[in-house]
Amino acid sequence: MNNDKLTMSQGKLFDLASNALGEASKKLSSKNDDYATDGNALYNFNFASGILGVTTERALLGFVAKQIAHLYKPEVEVNNTLKDHITDIIAYLAILYAMIEEKGDKN
Repeated sequence: MNNDKLTMSQGKLFDLASNALGEASKKLSSKNDDYATDGNALYNFNFASGILGVTTERALLGFVAKQIAHLYKPEVEVNNTLKDHITDIIAYLAILYAMIEEKGDKN
């Protein structure tokens, strides 16, 4: 990535951000089988939390950190691979949001 300054109208920013959210939502829907076992959409995150000895939310943040690490690789250019990692991060953060909401509903 270079250091060029970018400009964009608010409308275009909102349109592109909406597209990113839509792509992340599609990814979440299509990949949910990877996260779920026995009807629990959070199974893999619960399993990881047990291995790591941390909360489920912190385990999920480990998945986010892995995706962020990909963004810093020198060979990563602004292309579909980069956008794929970004939509993974958005999807993981949406799952984190859902976890927090679920905990709040139970309190």
